[in-house]
Amino acid sequence: MSERAPHTGRRDGLSADHPAPNHPDPARMDRVVLPRLNPWPALLILVLLGFGYIGLWNRLLGG
Repeated sequence: MSERAPHTGRRDGLSADHPAPNHPDPARMDRVVLPRLNPWPALLILVLLGFGYIGLWNRLLGG
């Protein structure tokens, strides 16, 4: 079943309330670096998906 420690509720055994000073808490999600995409290619992808969606309905409806 679960490998969680019975007292802390975490798998690594560290307390969620009091992280060790030398070990940053791996469960924190406030500083996650996400990949960014240039807005122009993202816009192009969205436009192409829109045309593909319209084309799909055109084929399905026999237009």
